[in-house]
Amino acid sequence: MEILGKILGSPARVKIMRLFLLNRENGFTNKDVAKKSRVSSPIARRELKILSSVKFIRKQRKNWFFNPSFKYAPEIGSFWHAPTVLTKKLFWTLLTKRAR
Repeated sequence: MEILGKILGSPARVKIMRLFLLNRENGFTNKDVAKKSRVSSPIARRELKILSSVKFIRKQRKNWFFNPSFKYAPEIGSFWHAPTVLTKKLFWTLLTKRAR
C-alpha cells in the first residue's frame, strides 16, 4: 500500500480508489468514503475532488460513483487486480506441488 501511495500521490487516494474499484456499482456519500476508507473527512473531500477532476468518479445527487467511462478504467482495473491473481496463481502452484 505504501508504494502505491507514493506512486499515485497519497495513501488516502489509494484507499479511496480501491473502495470505488472494488464497489463499482455502489455509490458513497462523502461521509461513507471517509469512514470506509479510514481517512479523515477533510482529506476524503480533497481526494474526491481530485478524483472527480480526472473523471475517475462522478457524482449523482449526494453519492459518488466509479465512472466506468474513465479513460484508463481497464488498465487501472487490471493493475489493481494483478497482485491478487498472481497471489492466487502462486498459492495454487505451491499447493499442487505440496500435494505431490
